[in-house]
Amino acid sequence: MFSISVTVSLKFRSDSEAESSGGRREAAWCARMRLRQLLTWDNPRLLKHLRSLIQPPSHSHVLSSTPDPQHPPWAETPSYKSIEYYIRTIFKDKKEGVFVEVGAQDGYWLSNTWWLEATMGWRGMLVEADPDNYLELKASARSSHVLHACLTTSPHLTAERLVRHKLPPDDSVDTYKMQRSQTKLFRYATHTDLYYGEVVNATCYPLLSLFKAASLHKVDLLLFDLSGGYEMTYEFLALNKALGYPIKVKVIVYQDKEATQFYDTEAVRKNLLQHGYTQVTLNSLHYMIYNNTEFTLKVV
Repeated sequence: MFSISVTVSLKFRSDSEAESSGGRREAAWCARMRLRQLLTWDNPRLLKHLRSLIQPPSHSHVLSSTPDPQHPPWAETPSYKSIEYYIRTIFKDKKEGVFVEVGAQDGYWLSNTWWLEATMGWRGMLVEADPDNYLELKASARSSHVLHACLTTSPHLTAERLVRHKLPPDDSVDTYKMQRSQTKLFRYATHTDLYYGEVVNATCYPLLSLFKAASLHKVDLLLFDLSGGYEMTYEFLALNKALGYPIKVKVIVYQDKEATQFYDTEAVRKNLLQHGYTQVTLNSLHYMIYNNTEFTLKVV
């Protein structure tokens, strides 16, 4: 039985937040740990620290104030629609499943786990990097726990640089949300990202640490809704295999707009097959891979 749902986000704070006692304590803890040793994903102190960061659902809003999970306002957005079609088809009969969404934004906007949670009784981890998005996520009516932390597929605690967009709000709410969803790792940032954004430092926690801290061993759906999704997906699969598959994942959806530019499509297909997964292209930005022992899909 899945007993805890978590929201994970890339961990960074504003200057004012960093001055808080909680911010100073966390910064001091991370600094001490990095000085003492290179923390591996299953380090007991690391796991204990992650558990202390996990926040329960707030339930501060009544459900009537949330978007319709069956047909939200963005239902016809091409990227959302193509992903949602496959998710609802694959999991149409799956009740009370488990998801992990990395890049959950405010918990609703273009979320491909909202329908699963609201109508199918799923629970899981919502992962969000941007502190503004995280505040909205934490205050939402989502029924999953939340965690404000940077996430990596490395087996070690890592120090990263993040690029956060600072474009002024547009008259369009949707455009403003799109602008706020552009936080990414420095290595995936374009010249435009760097020109309009700000670079911040972050301590990133291993994805496997999160799974272990939350007592997660089987996940029905894992989403990497952020730049560099293929690299994160492949690194996760390779590490999970090397460790003897401590985590069982049925379906992974990832975002990577440069995947076809930097990776050979046939090589990607063969690499994924070696891990027991088949890939489906959902749209120009998103891909889905599914475990061959769990599903046989007809691609339409």
